[in-house]
Amino acid sequence: MRTIQLYGRLPDQDMQALEGQLIDESSFDLLVDGPEDTTVMLPTMEPLFIVRRHVVSPGMVQAMLPSFRRAAKEGDLTNRGMAVGKGSSQPTLKKDGTLSNTNRVNTKALPHLLNERGEVVSTGNIVGYMDAGTRFPACRLTAFAARQTSHWKWMQQYAQLASKVFQENNPDRYAVQRDWAERTTQDWIIPGTCFTTMTVNRNWQTAVHQDKGDLVQGCGVMGVIGNDHYQGLYFTYPRYRVACALRSGDIIVNNVHEWHANTPVHNAAPGWERISIVLYYREHMLYCATRTEEQQKMEDFLNTHPTARSYMGRKAEDGST
Repeated sequence: MRTIQLYGRLPDQDMQALEGQLIDESSFDLLVDGPEDTTVMLPTMEPLFIVRRHVVSPGMVQAMLPSFRRAAKEGDLTNRGMAVGKGSSQPTLKKDGTLSNTNRVNTKALPHLLNERGEVVSTGNIVGYMDAGTRFPACRLTAFAARQTSHWKWMQQYAQLASKVFQENNPDRYAVQRDWAERTTQDWIIPGTCFTTMTVNRNWQTAVHQDKGDLVQGCGVMGVIGNDHYQGLYFTYPRYRVACALRSGDIIVNNVHEWHANTPVHNAAPGWERISIVLYYREHMLYCATRTEEQQKMEDFLNTHPTARSYMGRKAEDGST
């Protein structure tokens, strides 16, 4: 494995100005490509990312693709905020014509998510376990995983492989995240891993953002599956002006709390496909009770707020989390 040491970085004010912006290949000077496993080190000598090539065999990719493809297609980008693009999230209208307190992304207004016919072709979904939030007052299994149990089993196998890559390549961060996972009620841990949740993205360019809600002391682990019938979509850290070309079967252990994004796709052939799978531990899952207790918490809430029951049902039906 080769090691690359970084020395320079852009100041915070430059990065804050880039938040939510789409970037291109002028945003990096160094592209990590080729077949060799590589570690890229920060000026502090902490790893920025560690990429392992061809970890997932072509046969396993083909076996898992239908599950991840379906998960992404059944998802929803309207709640993805800055990762989709700055200014894309707007208040929604209620049935009575007033503005809701909930912001949603108008995906049809974003050209980078559309094909030449104006159809939204970029998709994404959050699958696995989620902590309580403003829309859901209890910890829960996401809708896709709850409904599509056979697909969810395949996805868990991928998570187990990714967790092993994490352990082998960044054992210090892995040990911290594993400790959090072991102290969490096991109802909310993907079996055999140190992860609670995965985000599945298909064929879209993310804007400059930092991941929120996952364990700061841990790491994100991302893999790519699909085919290599395209160029671009380089995974980029603009603060350090470095990018990584990820191909089908690769897995990267990376610091997702640094600003990151993808460059545009180009030279894409018909049928091209890039599915990225981001695995992480949501730090508030530590405070979840057992699944039975959380389900009772949800039922108590719905009994107290009966109008919310139909809303919750709709979110489950459309695959939202």
